[in-house]
Amino acid sequence: TGELPDWAKFVSPEMKQYFRLHLLCTKPDAKTVTIRLDHDSAEAALAAQRGPANHLAGVIKRALKKLGIDTELAFNLEFNHTGSTENHPLHIHGAVCISDERMNEVSEVLRKALALGYRQRYTNLAVHIEKPRSAHWWAAYCIKEYGITAGKLKADRGRQNRPDYATQKLTHGAKAFYDGISDWLST
Repeated sequence: TGELPDWAKFVSPEMKQYFRLHLLCTKPDAKTVTIRLDHDSAEAALAAQRGPANHLAGVIKRALKKLGIDTELAFNLEFNHTGSTENHPLHIHGAVCISDERMNEVSEVLRKALALGYRQRYTNLAVHIEKPRSAHWWAAYCIKEYGITAGKLKADRGRQNRPDYATQKLTHGAKAFYDGISDWLST
């Protein structure tokens, strides 16, 4: 019809998260982030009353606040399928805005907050932060197992839990970005 489906009624949660992540990765100082959680952090998140994504977002925000950083944040939870029990399978793929010169200190504070007990193997760093190579590719990568992770969280926790997190400001921005695409299509 020349316009996109209504955001509130017809866009799935994972596609909304795609647009949040895509938008965030196009901002100045955007960085992609992967955090492989240690057992203690993962188990605390999975047991958290308010849900694992919200719990981990709180930990991340408090860690960044210690560095004087207040920024937009979006991420997805995912479980790896290696079967190894040395490290916990729960990990995070997402994006954050931080300056290049702060990447190392942010990486270290996040490692201490969430991955201190993670055992690094080969190139699997506990916290990996880098500039986005492609906003589209990273956003799609982050949501690739949205449904699988949501299903596992529901089965393990006995209730619906979304495997994503995004700041409210970013959600409003993503909706405006989406609506702008729809407006462009209809002209």
